[in-house]
Amino acid sequence: MRLIKTTAMFAACALLLSGCLKSKSINFAKMDSPSPNTVDFNNQTETAALDIVATPTIYTFYAELNSSNKSYPATTVTIAKNAAAVTAAGQEFLPDSAFQLLNITATPDPATHLAAFQLKIFTTKIDLAHNFAVAYTITSATGGAVIASNKTDDLITVSAKNKYDGHYSVTATAPFVDYSNAAFTGRYPLDVDLLTVNGTTVYMIDNAIGIPSHSFLNNGGLSYYGSFGPVFTFNTATDALTTVVNYYGQPSGNGRYANINPAGLNKWNSADRSIDVKYWMDQPTVITPHRVAFSEHFTYLGPR
Repeated sequence: MRLIKTTAMFAACALLLSGCLKSKSINFAKMDSPSPNTVDFNNQTETAALDIVATPTIYTFYAELNSSNKSYPATTVTIAKNAAAVTAAGQEFLPDSAFQLLNITATPDPATHLAAFQLKIFTTKIDLAHNFAVAYTITSATGGAVIASNKTDDLITVSAKNKYDGHYSVTATAPFVDYSNAAFTGRYPLDVDLLTVNGTTVYMIDNAIGIPSHSFLNNGGLSYYGSFGPVFTFNTATDALTTVVNYYGQPSGNGRYANINPAGLNKWNSADRSIDVKYWMDQPTVITPHRVAFSEHFTYLGPR
């Protein structure tokens, strides 16, 4: 009986010792970690929303050196183009004619631990009809730093906008008049976005409708003119608003035009980014010379 008990005790101790050794092995494995210094992109996606200007625009993006023991060794980070990431996002890689990558290597700043990479972008050469992006992958880091496996890529969407682009509140500076129907009245203030077409032109989205349009009240209820949305073109040298046309054509399928009223101030104001404009919606099959008179002030609220 004593022999059986002694054997059982030895077996139990052996099992316990085995478990302890295994636990120590796991802990040693955790302690046996790689370099405490890692490099990654601090953004994996970002947007370069740029004003359209004649001179090149510099856009900076960053890789970051992280150090769990605060040692922060001297490190050089190298990146390379990643066209596959742009394709996977359903975008097109920005053409070489529209930008330059100024550096493929960078050293993290000792204070911020950020390594700066710069793009020189020629905004006047960006075709706004396309959805462009660039993407880069961290390919190496020196000084014993390792690349973080989940933050190696940065996808940068590149969008260009002119200085008239933005989110606005629109108020009337004279009564809204539909000469064909007195039940149609203004519903100011309007909440609208002006979207870039090119360096000089924007079109209006009435946010109550959600498409290029201009809303009004029909016997007090929300309505809008179908196939009509103002498009504004400016002289960028003087900021004069020179033309107003219909987004849906001059004329649209239902015979609607937009035309500027030269009696208005018709100008973008650089001091507060507001716009003053008078224009008409013309529909000669309904009434002449003009169907609707608009006199409006656009107060800039910020970027859209």
